[in-house]
Order: sequence, then structure tokens, then C-alpha cells
Amino acid sequence: MEIALCADSIVTMNENNDVIKDGVVVVKDNFISYVGNDTRRFSKRVDVTIEGTNKIIIPGLINTHAHLGFTLLRGLGEGLPLMRWLRERIGPMESCLTNDDIVLGTEIGVIEMINAGVTCIADFYDVSLVAPIFKKNGVRGVLSTVLSDSWFGKVERDKTKQKYEDINKVEREIKCWHGHSNGLIRCMLSPHAPYTCSEELLNSVRKISEKYDISIHTHIAESTEECAWFLKKHGVSPVTFFNDRKLLENGGILAHCVILNKEDISILRNKNVGIAHCPTSNVQLCCGISPIKDVMERGIPIGLGTDSAASNNTTNLFSEMRLVKLLQNIKYGEVTTITPLNVLKMSTINAAKSLRIDHEVGSIEVGKKADIVVLNFDKSGYVGGWDIFSNIVYSTTAMNVDTVIVDGEILKINKSLARNIGPIIEKGKRHIKVMVEKYKRMV
Repeated sequence: MEIALCADSIVTMNENNDVIKDGVVVVKDNFISYVGNDTRRFSKRVDVTIEGTNKIIIPGLINTHAHLGFTLLRGLGEGLPLMRWLRERIGPMESCLTNDDIVLGTEIGVIEMINAGVTCIADFYDVSLVAPIFKKNGVRGVLSTVLSDSWFGKVERDKTKQKYEDINKVEREIKCWHGHSNGLIRCMLSPHAPYTCSEELLNSVRKISEKYDISIHTHIAESTEECAWFLKKHGVSPVTFFNDRKLLENGGILAHCVILNKEDISILRNKNVGIAHCPTSNVQLCCGISPIKDVMERGIPIGLGTDSAASNNTTNLFSEMRLVKLLQNIKYGEVTTITPLNVLKMSTINAAKSLRIDHEVGSIEVGKKADIVVLNFDKSGYVGGWDIFSNIVYSTTAMNVDTVIVDGEILKINKSLARNIGPIIEKGKRHIKVMVEKYKRMV
């Protein structure tokens, strides 16, 4: 299929950060075949034409850290800090989730993200359950199955046997899904966090990482409690602890990184490891504000993540873009700490770099996969926009997302999804009613 799109502006996010006025993008099959000003390329002879008045074309947004399986737990545990939230709310409630709950929550989360212009999601839950949902909905996924067997050094006996089963399962998932659907689905390895994994489990993860050249995706340096425990127990930070165990040799993406020292940042730079910055989740759980300016100045790729709907309440990456800029202003006391362009990079090309897929997606360039979003500004709220990057970061909402294309397939057009989602939403409501009753009995 061949698709031609035109727009008032094309924000390419290429190496030069080019913005093309009155531009045209042509998609052939699943690749971008033309980007430029030649309006003759916008031909009625192609299969689909998408008009561009009052529109801006941007690369598809990339969510570098999500737990879509928790979508049905939206709002659970409000008012609790991270560790209590994990142990008193999420842990017990997660044990009550059925596979059907997880699959349904994942699909609803995927639909929400398509609506908000997200074309690629690094999901942190269970590959065998969620990969078919990504394939069904045509969304690019960098997926991983969570591994854990301990809590701050204390091995949980009930997980000892499960640990070996999970390791074998993960290896089967990599063989089955890594590179599946012409690369639409890829795998990463996800030890939950340094404080929830035994040395034995981490060693098994390292071996699989080396065997398949698969990167690590983990939570790390998320709270003062975590970092203080590592310093007392091991005499090092969580990042150094991971690096000493050769877990960062194949790159990776570290979620949160709220508390980093200079040595941590040097390790990330030397190992070409990216950060998944989740500003809403970090402040909602009272973890703090990540030192993004310091990390960015060392050339470390930073992507934005929404984390789960249980710790964020939304899966909207535009909300994260606005918040990260404002929080960094407060943290450093400077309004020029990071620019709107820097923030948009975190949602596109730098997010792709952190996931090792920037050779395929993250920018609007000839030869790259056609992951494209069209923003529509035909309503008020954008009139008088002096700076296109500033207006995308500060003024755009999910309501402005007009068209979403992933791998050359149209998933949303003229603000309408290409599929009927009504039955899925209604099923989700029914499942939540059952889960609320379970929760009442549990507490």
C-alpha cells in the first residue's frame, strides 16, 4: 500500500532537527519513501491521501516504560509512597489478576496509547500474554517478562521453584517473539529491580543476555530507601551493583534513575545505557525528580515513560512531555535547563536510541519504518504558535492526534480508530467490578 500525507509542517527529528514547511511524506509498504516539499508527490494515484491543512507530522511517539497489564488497576493505592504501594496494594492485587484481566488491561492500554499518538511501547509484564495483543493491534512493542525472587536480600521461598520456570519461559519467549512480525515485536530481559532479584537470578539473566545479545530493562535507583539499602549492604549504588555483575554489557534501559551519582552517570555513558524517565509516576509516588540535565549533558539517551496506570492514572505521553520540562525547571532553578526540542527527542529519536531501534524508527527519514503521527490543530489552542517545538510540548494534548500509522498500517485516521473498541471497553468495565469486590474482601 502507498500512502501520501501533506502538512503545514513536518517535524523530522532527524540529525539536523529539520522542520519542513508545506511538506509531503510518502509511505510505500511499511517504509518512508519520500520526505520533502515536492507537492507532486501528493498524488491521487496513491492508495490513500491524507490532507494536511492545519496539521503537523511528527514521528510516532515511543513510550519507554509501561506496565499495560496494570491498566485495570488505575488509581489503586493512592496516597502511598513507593514501597508501601508495592507491598500493600500492587503486590496483593496483582496476585488476584487473572490472565484474562492482564490481557484485557493490556489491550485497553494499547488502545489508549494509539489514541494518544504512541506507536511503540516498551512493556514490562509478560511477553507470552501481551505479544499477541501487540500483534493484533499492529503496535510496535519492545516486550519483556518480569523476573523476581526476593525482597531486599530476603529470598521469597514461594518463588524459588517459579524462578527456574520463569527463566526457561523467558528463553522460549525470546526464541518465539524476538523479531516477530517483521521486527514489529522485540524482546528485552527484565529483572524487576536489583532489590527484588537474587544474585543467582541475576546471573541467569546475564547469561541469557549474552547468549542472545538482548538488553536489560529494569527499575533502578528509584527511591532513597533502595539506594540507602544498597550502600549499607554492598557499599555501592544499585547502578554500580548491576554494572559489577556485567548486566549492562549489551546496553539496556533503566527505568526511573531518580537518584544517581557521578559514577552512576559515567557507567551509563560508557555502557551506552539509556534511561526511561517517568516524571508523573516518580512524583506521584514521592520518589523525587531525576537529574535529567546532568544525564543529558553526558550524551546519555533519555526516553519518556508513563509507567503504569496504577501509578500515573494515564497513559498519555504528551502529559509527560509537559511535566518533565516544568519539573526540571524547578529542580535546577533554571528555565533553560532543557529545551522543548530536547523533550520531544525524549519521546522520539532518543527514546528509539535507548531501545536500540533508532536505525528503524524515531524520525521521519527516507528508509525508516513508517511510524508516523499527524497532529490536527484546526481548533483553538494553537493559534499564535511562535515555536513549533514549544507548542508541541506545551500545547498539544491527545485530542490533537488525528492520524496514527505504524509500520505503514493506518491505525487511526481523522481522529477515529480503525477498529471498533466499544466491546473491549465494556468488557473492561465488567472486569473492574469483579476486581473491586476481590479487593474489598482482601482488605
